[in-house]
Amino acid sequence: MCERDVDAHIKSYWKKIDDAGGSLFEQRFKEWEQQKYGGSRTEFHDPDDTHPMRLSLFLSFMDVTILEEAMKPFYKRIGSVKYLGSMGRTIVFMKLKQLTPDQTVNFLLYIKYENRLL
Repeated sequence: MCERDVDAHIKSYWKKIDDAGGSLFEQRFKEWEQQKYGGSRTEFHDPDDTHPMRLSLFLSFMDVTILEEAMKPFYKRIGSVKYLGSMGRTIVFMKLKQLTPDQTVNFLLYIKYENRLL
């Protein structure tokens, strides 16, 4: 089989997959994303009582440049500045969940190890 035949077979294979249920796969993925995250990870929607959103997904859409700029003067080394966005989101998370710093660390460690078991 020459190289052109292989390319043609690959193209026809993927065309058959798309014809057979590519849209079904996409629909199931969107349902799974809705179930797991409470919404799309690429498109923001305003959460309310009828369409809730997980706090972690909400925070992923949040613009934290204001927090980063406010925290930069407190750091002497430039290397630690790259984590300021994550630190800002963690602070907002802690305040919205009404957790202490120790409870926040324990919560995040619990989530980390729980996901490792899945």
